[in-house]
This record gives sequence, C-alpha cells and structure tokens, in this order.
Amino acid sequence: MLVYLDTNIYLDYLGNRCDNLRPLGEFAFQLINRALQCEFNILFSDLVLKELECFITKEHIEFIIKLLQSKNKIFKVQITSIDKRLASKLKNSFHVPYADALHYVLALNNGAEVLITNDKHFSLIYNPKIKISCANEL
Repeated sequence: MLVYLDTNIYLDYLGNRCDNLRPLGEFAFQLINRALQCEFNILFSDLVLKELECFITKEHIEFIIKLLQSKNKIFKVQITSIDKRLASKLKNSFHVPYADALHYVLALNNGAEVLITNDKHFSLIYNPKIKISCANEL
C-alpha cells in the first residue's frame, strides 16, 4: 500500500507535537514505525521538503528521510505542470489552500491509497480513489 504524508505528520513526529486532546507526535511515530515494519510505503515530494524547511532544520529533515530510505520505505514523486494546473482548479473549486490541493493531487496522481493529514479541509475534496485519514486512523 502507498500512503502520502502531509507535511504536518512529519512536523508532529519531529516535534512530538500534541493538540489539546491527542498526542499527535506519538501517532506520527507509530505510523512511521509501521512503515518501517513494511506495512506500507510512503510518498513524498519537493513540496513537503519546502514546507518542512520553513519550520525545522535540514538536519532534522534529512534524519527522517534517511531513516525511511534506509528501509526502502519512502519514494519521492515529481511535481508536474499537470499536477499544478489540477491543484489550481481544486483550490478554486473547493476553496482550499493551493499547497494542500497540490498535496492531494500528488497523492492521487501517484497512486497513493491514503493521504494522511491532520487538516480537516482535505475532506472538502472528494474522490473515491483516495482515502483521507489521520495518523491514528490508518
């Protein structure tokens, strides 16, 4: 199974974040551990890397990517002009942030079965080919 992790899942893991009720860092840790134990593979993109660089150091980013690469569990997808155009259409049609629409398109167009995120607005975009889930729901 292929899953695409939204940037917030990496931030939860690396920052051991929590919200008012949930240990988001622990959920992200368990999810990544499941990938390392060969339950599924993870897709990521330059968009994830760009967004991560706004919040954490390159060393932290390299740590998580190398950890997953060491077990051959993470695969980088390329952003195409077609992906960008479709993301723009979704942004305008569903009134979601462009970056989130692009994450959605990248997951969908690269065969991910699930997009893992904590952002609720992904549920506004519906396609039966991909499931939207939180880290603790997969």
